[in-house]
Amino acid sequence: MGLKRKILDKTTSFFSGSFILKRRLDRFLWFFIYLFVLIVLFISWNLYIESRLVKIEKNSAIIKDLEINRQQRALELVSLDYNIKVEKMLQDFGSKLHAPTDQPIRVKGE
Repeated sequence: MGLKRKILDKTTSFFSGSFILKRRLDRFLWFFIYLFVLIVLFISWNLYIESRLVKIEKNSAIIKDLEINRQQRALELVSLDYNIKVEKMLQDFGSKLHAPTDQPIRVKGE
């Protein structure tokens, strides 16, 4: 019964903080507070940086998708260079535009 009582006393003295007063550690209280603040700042800074890196990775993935989309559209526009495809698209949209029938007129400058 004596061993259990000693363990219980030491546990309660540890969690109550009386061991700090017994060993005269109270004079280092400001140092402990300083260390605690530094550790909290270090952890919060690392979490902030990690969240920023996650945002950067997401945005770079979005940029890659947009670049692929832009390249695909550029290829589509290059392929529209052929007159047949352009005429077919105009017909699909119901446009009244058509290929010119007359020769171009040369304008002479003064």
